[in-house]
Amino acid sequence: MNTLHSFIRVIKQKLKAVRQKGLKAFTLIELLIVIAIIGILAAAIFMGTQSATASARDSRRQGELSQIKKSLQSYYIANNRYPTTTASISLEADSDANGNFTQAMKDSGYMSVIPRDPKYTTSTGDYTYKYIATSTDSYTLCAKSEVKGDYFCIDQTSGGGVTRTASAPAFGWGGGGGGFVSVIQISNGDGHNCALKSDNTVWCWGSNASGDLGINNTTQQLTPVQVLGTGGTGYLTGVSQVASAGHWGDRTCALKIDGTVWCWGANSNGQLGINNTTQQNTPVQVLGVGGSGYLTGVSQIVGGHNHICALKSDNTVWCWGFNMYGQLGINNTSDQYTPVQVLGVGGSGYLTGVSKISAGWSHTCALKIDGTVWCWGHNGSGQLGINNTTQQLTPVQVLGTGGTGYLTGVSQISTVIGLKYTCVLKTDNTVWCWGDNTYGQLGINNTTQQLTPVQVLGTGGTGYLTGVSKVASGWLHTCAVKIDGTAWCWGYNSYGRLGINNTSDQYTPVQVLGVGGSGYLTSVSQISAGSGHTCAVKSDGTAAWCWGYNGSGQIGNNTTTSQYTPVQVLFP
Repeated sequence: MNTLHSFIRVIKQKLKAVRQKGLKAFTLIELLIVIAIIGILAAAIFMGTQSATASARDSRRQGELSQIKKSLQSYYIANNRYPTTTASISLEADSDANGNFTQAMKDSGYMSVIPRDPKYTTSTGDYTYKYIATSTDSYTLCAKSEVKGDYFCIDQTSGGGVTRTASAPAFGWGGGGGGFVSVIQISNGDGHNCALKSDNTVWCWGSNASGDLGINNTTQQLTPVQVLGTGGTGYLTGVSQVASAGHWGDRTCALKIDGTVWCWGANSNGQLGINNTTQQNTPVQVLGVGGSGYLTGVSQIVGGHNHICALKSDNTVWCWGFNMYGQLGINNTSDQYTPVQVLGVGGSGYLTGVSKISAGWSHTCALKIDGTVWCWGHNGSGQLGINNTTQQLTPVQVLGTGGTGYLTGVSQISTVIGLKYTCVLKTDNTVWCWGDNTYGQLGINNTTQQLTPVQVLGTGGTGYLTGVSKVASGWLHTCAVKIDGTAWCWGYNSYGRLGINNTSDQYTPVQVLGVGGSGYLTSVSQISAGSGHTCAVKSDGTAAWCWGYNGSGQIGNNTTTSQYTPVQVLFP
């Protein structure tokens, strides 16, 4: 400090001399030193200003991302899923240095929505925002600084906070929207699968005997092919959810962003909802009641063996197709070729207040907004959870364990419920199942049928399975995804459908292994269980992985060889 003071004192003396003698008061060396010092001071001031500007800019980026997060959460609450297209949500965010973020989106031609690849220039540099739905229940949103090359991201699957990183997100950061096209949902049928991509197109593979794949022919496909448009013209687009009918099902339905439903494949019982029984090899639009107009306002679709159900945005349920066991919930057993509304208890009024639905082989279940579960249809193995095996033609409420009270606190029903059993996920992230248990598919360390819900145990029967975010039932096996992105399966294991590198049945959950049995499958965002195989969507940018029976090419790896551990689906 004394040295600095002495230096300043010398400078003052020199400046006084300059006023008297001009620059001759400095020696050449002294003059160079002064110039250098002035340069350093100017640079320091400039860097400080830039640092403050960068800090303010970073703060704005975080604020904008947080605003978008709120919009996404509001969308999820209203629709029970995150948007699969960036054009699905409006955005109101704070301003950047040159004007508000919404205006910047409009200037880019995106009309105040989160675009797939917006890029605009501000006084503090170029920024690129990108959004991708990694599943219907998760997303990643990032802002990249084109000047600094770093990223601010929100990853909903890991808590949803804003984080800063120097590395590009795992899902890729290519030019335009191309690097963002990924699989966000997969749905397993009996011998085929269909996947929804983030560009809202549908791709299917496997068995195609009944036009299951929607490609205007009946030729089996060993790798994914894109579903065509009606009559084979163009491609099916604007899709937000796909449902491949499970358990010997050979048809597929797709829900569009506009709330309409389109189906294709087998139609022997009117399950395509088009008022006839003619097979369709390309998508056709589901009609309205009695064939008048079209079904609209739909928010979710599910497929059973030979029946389809849809949840409308008004929280009512509509079904069509095969009805031998009363699975349509209309108080009779007549097949329906167009949608009919599910009735209330005992046929009085209509079922209302529903937030999610699920369809099994010949029974259907609905989760109400209040967390209660209601089922109807076939009940030969106690799959309705009402402590008996009596078939029900209208909805009945699922009882609590042992028949005491009612099942409550449920957050999710397995999208496709099992052959003759049902599983649900509770808000405390535990799993509860009931019904047929011939192969240990209820996960309770025995094979005893259960007429009311029982809690799934932990590995080897120790404690309980916890930390679960999603559950999926297959023909005779069940799988769950944990919050940490790991996958766990139990039940029947013929052809290796549990993904544990053997074919031994498992009566309690076991963790799905990695490729070739090395390590474990991780970063799983969604899982789907079919009749003899299982598929998972990963959130790390590696698309879809399948394992188990592969006789029709449903694994999607260009072979018909069954796989005992996950293999990657070969998308084009």
